[in-house]
Amino acid sequence: MMKPAEGQAFLTELYNSGAQFKGVNIGDKEFDQYSKQLAQLAIAKGMSPAETGNLGGTVLGLQDFSKFGDNASEKALGKANSAVSIMGRGKGRNATLLSQFSMLSSSAMNEDEMKGVFTDSDEVATVISVMAEKHDAQAAELAKMAIRGLRGFDKEQGDLLKKAGITAQTKFVDAIKQLAPVVEKEAKERNVKVEDVLASHFTEHGAVDALGVAINKGVSGGVFADREAFAKTVQGPEPALKDIEDLMASPRGVMRQAEADMVLASLERGQENDSFEIVRRQAAAKLMRDKQLDTTEKNLDDFIVNKASFGMLGDATQRRIDQQALKTIIDRAPAGALSQDDVKGRLMITPEQVEGYGADLMEKIRKAKGDPLRDVGRPNLPQDMVPLTAPIEGAWNDPAGQLGGGQIASFGWQSALTASVVGAVPADQPKASASAATEGRAESILTAMLEELRKMNEANSKGREIRPIQARPYVQTR
Repeated sequence: MMKPAEGQAFLTELYNSGAQFKGVNIGDKEFDQYSKQLAQLAIAKGMSPAETGNLGGTVLGLQDFSKFGDNASEKALGKANSAVSIMGRGKGRNATLLSQFSMLSSSAMNEDEMKGVFTDSDEVATVISVMAEKHDAQAAELAKMAIRGLRGFDKEQGDLLKKAGITAQTKFVDAIKQLAPVVEKEAKERNVKVEDVLASHFTEHGAVDALGVAINKGVSGGVFADREAFAKTVQGPEPALKDIEDLMASPRGVMRQAEADMVLASLERGQENDSFEIVRRQAAAKLMRDKQLDTTEKNLDDFIVNKASFGMLGDATQRRIDQQALKTIIDRAPAGALSQDDVKGRLMITPEQVEGYGADLMEKIRKAKGDPLRDVGRPNLPQDMVPLTAPIEGAWNDPAGQLGGGQIASFGWQSALTASVVGAVPADQPKASASAATEGRAESILTAMLEELRKMNEANSKGREIRPIQARPYVQTR
């Protein structure tokens, strides 16, 4: 029930992080089923599709689910759900926590010094939740600094780690729990803070900060114990499947399905008519060039027709475009591709039938080895489909002497200025000097504009006094 944009974001991230485990930690068929179930869970819990996909892929890398056979997708879904639930138990924004989970998991799988630290997604989620007590967006980095500190057996902290019984095989959470009483005892004996004790053994400030959070919040503050106890209540696929079932039966779920289906139907319809829509745009461009569209006269005609027909004939402007589009298609048909009925039928077509009728004509042209998107004999788009490559002729000509009366001939100064900016040059301009001509065109046109405006001002002001507009200083008010 994800909408297309949501589904694209979800699947992109799921495959980015989890495609390497498809066929390895989970079978192909189970992977596909897992992706559908996880997408539904994301909607049920209101999670970011992209971040959920990323998390779902990394979960597959932390455990071999293939041993569960046909239940692999449900087992993986249960693990993804418990990880999300554990992190949702504490502080932090949902999308941020999901992202931090994926970052820490990826490091645990790919960085040599962190390999083997985590073997279960619940452990990763618990650590992220603890570190998020300090800062949710830095949770993964804090965890990594703490892990590196606990792996420094040959550094200054080596004696402390040995005293706490921490080895390379000790899991991260267990290592924190073993280190906490040793550090707290020393802090009490020295009458200093836990951070001071850590600073006397660890030279990396980041490790001191991170381990301080883990001990003070995680162990002494009881966050580790709380998350581990809560994790036991959300194990297995049942809680996740129950969330999905509740969503599907709720008005919100039914509405989501209806909305997603409506968007999908619109895309399917658009796919069917996309070729005709291209010709529509080509037809609209031609009508505009021929001044048969979007002019004062034509807009007035369309307004009158729409009012007179009470809208029963459809929008007059759209009908003109559609008729031009159908004519364009017919003109592009190879000899014998269309019958006389096909040609005459366009005049009797209703607005509701246009798209289907146009699609049928285009299909007949394709079957006759023609191309309904291009004019006959033109393998490429017509030159006139590329605007502003032709010279601007007469943009500043004034054969009727109308400029003095306030009228600017041909394109007018706005179109001329626009053309100059995009680099239009006369057709007979040598290519070698086209760039130089383009550079000076804006300046020349601006100069011409000022000159014509000056003439207009003189012509319109004859016989009356002209008072210049006084510049008014900008005054800031409160």
